[in-house]
Amino acid sequence: MAISFLVYPAYPLIILFLPSSGRVKFDVIVALSVLSWAVFSAGIFLAGLEGYEYLKELWKRKTSAGRAESQKGNGSNHK
Repeated sequence: MAISFLVYPAYPLIILFLPSSGRVKFDVIVALSVLSWAVFSAGIFLAGLEGYEYLKELWKRKTSAGRAESQKGNGSNHK
C-alpha cells in the first residue's frame, strides 16, 4: 500500500523532462495531483463508512503496534 504513494514524488521527476514550458509542466503536475486525490477520495466514498472504519482501525493497530514494540525494546535494555 505504501508503494502506491511513491507516485506523488514521481510526478515532478517525470514531468520535468517533458519538452514543454515551465508553466505547462506546473499545470500538468497540479492537474495530476488533483486527479489522483479525486480518485483516492472516490475510492473512500465508494468504500463507505464501513471501509473508512476498517482503514481507521488498521491504521490504529499499525501505529500502536509500532509504538508498543519501540517501548518494549527500550524497556528491555534497562537493568
